[in-house]
Amino acid sequence: MTVRILGSCPLAGVGLDVYEGEPHINPAWFTAPRALLKPRLGSATRETREAMAKLVCDGIGMILEGKLG
Repeated sequence: MTVRILGSCPLAGVGLDVYEGEPHINPAWFTAPRALLKPRLGSATRETREAMAKLVCDGIGMILEGKLG
């Protein structure tokens, strides 16, 4: 669905967390009166964030040991 279509759409509104062309979002979405935009939160769990932090720390360790990059 594009912003142009939303203007004549029978929907009361739209809530989005995935955008065409990410990370570049069509600027018209920011002023669309019936659109609620939010960041993607699919990874916002304790387990996922801890795993992400571990990957970063492991990568830093590998760089310091001369095993990466």
